[in-house]
Amino acid sequence: MSTVRANFNRGNASSELLEEHITSMEAMTCETAEPYLACAIMQRAEHSIWPPYQLKYFNLGKDRLEEYISTYPQDIEARYVRLLVQKGSPSFLGYCGNISEDATFILDNLHTCYESRFRKS
Repeated sequence: MSTVRANFNRGNASSELLEEHITSMEAMTCETAEPYLACAIMQRAEHSIWPPYQLKYFNLGKDRLEEYISTYPQDIEARYVRLLVQKGSPSFLGYCGNISEDATFILDNLHTCYESRFRKS
């Protein structure tokens, strides 16, 4: 997951790097990578010049992300990914309905995430 997170933070510098990132995540068995995979699928839109394909890629990734969050609504990392995607999405796509909800959820539950990762054994 550390590689997935690092690649997410790097963005999608090129179509080739993005496709390598997608391929590596598709081969993973870790469900935690699914929000990042969904986001990468949405990022394919940025490398497409044909508007119908741009919308297709964006919607495919969006649907995957929304399905994951509906299955795992308490996954703070997935909510964080969705928050970043929605804040960065063009307004004409209308994908901005969960910004306040996700920001509140993250702030209200950040301590739980911190405690579970850094709790002394």
